[in-house]
Amino acid sequence: MSLPTLDENSVDDLYKWLSAVPLSKHIKNIAKDFSDGVLVAELVAHFLPRYVSLANYTPVNSNALKRYNWETLNKMVFVHLNFSVNQNLIQKLTTCQPGAIEFVLFRLRQKIDEAVQEGRFKPSRHRSRSVASRTGSTTSLNNAESENNLLQMTSSFHIDSESVNHAMRAGAAAQQYQGLYSAEGSVPFQKYHQAQQELLARDEQIQKLYARIRHMERLVQLKDERIVEMSRQMEKMMHVIC
Repeated sequence: MSLPTLDENSVDDLYKWLSAVPLSKHIKNIAKDFSDGVLVAELVAHFLPRYVSLANYTPVNSNALKRYNWETLNKMVFVHLNFSVNQNLIQKLTTCQPGAIEFVLFRLRQKIDEAVQEGRFKPSRHRSRSVASRTGSTTSLNNAESENNLLQMTSSFHIDSESVNHAMRAGAAAQQYQGLYSAEGSVPFQKYHQAQQELLARDEQIQKLYARIRHMERLVQLKDERIVEMSRQMEKMMHVIC
């Protein structure tokens, strides 16, 4: 299915908007530079820092890892903006199809503008004592349930450190093949090519594992923040009771 084409004025206006945002990378080829989703995460973080943890997004080259970044954006960022990118469009983005990223950024800009206008980017402030006293019990129950869900999510993302070590050892073995071929010229090309492919596959596996680890670290951080918030609310309730 072909994407709707933006008119020239809309494209120019979009580029001006992008040029005003300090990104980590100078845009030379918009389709290629945005294909892994990292600059999109930076873009949202500039306007809505509350919604994005940039540590979850690493520059990558393989299409599989690019898709992983976009799917992570869907689950952890775009959901807050009532916005999503379907699998067909993700495929177009990761393969740098012309017009795909402009279409996504045009729609994403609209969602960001809506969130900024509604003030959804602002951190929540302490509520008044009267409101806290009326809703304290319900809030505590909801937070406790959220805390339990968060712990379940953290445990479900179990990462075995031995798996990471195994992947790294396999990658090192493949690198030895490469060094042997280069230095002595005694390894057949077929084995060298096979070792290269294994190395690339292991690199992808390692990057996926570390991305999951970063996600787990973020979940733990969120858990700690909720514990602190619950403690503050309990302290407020104690003041109201006293």
